[in-house]
Amino acid sequence: MQEEFELWENEYTVDNLTDLTVSQIESRKLHFDNQVQRLVMEHNP
Repeated sequence: MQEEFELWENEYTVDNLTDLTVSQIESRKLHFDNQVQRLVMEHNP
């Protein structure tokens, strides 16, 4: 789980997101939300 948070810190920075289009940001948000739901389900059954 710690690795996931470290990855998110690197991937979802303002600098990384400012170069994306709106649709790419929306896609990343959906992907992020899905990852969060998966982790919650795995670690909080």
